Amino acid sequence: MIGEIIPVLGVLTGLVVPLAVFIWLYHEEKGKREAVIEIAKHLDDPAKIEQLLGLFDERKKAPIDYRRGGVITLFVGVGICLLGAVSFGS
Repeated sequence: MIGEIIPVLGVLTGLVVPLAVFIWLYHEEKGKREAVIEIAKHLDDPAKIEQLLGLFDERKKAPIDYRRGGVITLFVGVGICLLGAVSFGS
């Protein structure tokens, strides 16, 4: 009985976790958008509104370094390969 449930739970976990993250991020951003709208209602100066929107923009301004990501991915792959070789043998 439990042997039949474990694969189903594994598949459901793979579906539920990403959906939960997307829902969580949506609700977090929704609160920020509502706060910006409330503050913008009371501001008359368009320059101040642009400055306010700039404060809530959390994206990094620096360009993406693809080499750093590639090196990290390379060493993660090597680590997984070595872990498999050590734990499962050759």
